[in-house]
Amino acid sequence: MISLEDDLFIRYGLAEVLPNDLLARKQDEPLNDSRILQLIEHVQRVVDGQHLDMKKTLNKYADLLEQQRMILFNRRNEILHGRQISNIIANYAPERYELLCEKFGVPTVHSAERQVLLAIMDQCWADHLAYVAYVKEGIHLESLGNNNPLDEFNRLVIAAFEQIDGVIVQKVLEHFSNIDSGGSELHFNDEDLKIPSATWTYTITDQFFPNRVQLL
Repeated sequence: MISLEDDLFIRYGLAEVLPNDLLARKQDEPLNDSRILQLIEHVQRVVDGQHLDMKKTLNKYADLLEQQRMILFNRRNEILHGRQISNIIANYAPERYELLCEKFGVPTVHSAERQVLLAIMDQCWADHLAYVAYVKEGIHLESLGNNNPLDEFNRLVIAAFEQIDGVIVQKVLEHFSNIDSGGSELHFNDEDLKIPSATWTYTITDQFFPNRVQLL
């Protein structure tokens, strides 16, 4: 049984395109007219097609973010498991590096730099995810200016990702420049190195881009 009060009629305004003779019927009668059934079948095909297109578009947006995640995540794993040694302090602040090594020893300095670097990489990735979320909130508006939302999304997110390496280096140098070399041990502000709660695992769902129709 189909009623003019069904959600399908209300959501897609089907009642507005129905013949007057059908609308004049009593609402307590089932609407089984073939014209209604054909209209509903047509709408269902259109909706199914939109859902498929939205899913494809959603995947295109998610693909770029996943590629970026894997690049940074693999680099992080190399450092985490000792397969890659961080030389940021030695390369960018050699005098500071020598001073710290003389005071605390090379192994201690390298271990500290590794811990700081890992925490900062986590922070930078969390910040990147937050920026992506900000971009996607208004990216559908690009279509109003005859721009391709996907192209603009890629441009902004790629540009932001390319800046991450420089930000990481800068933050590592800042942490080590603030160390009191006269102290008895290397000490960092635990709050500054707090690992974000959302970092390397995330979920892209149908709700990740709420305005999916406009993204097509």
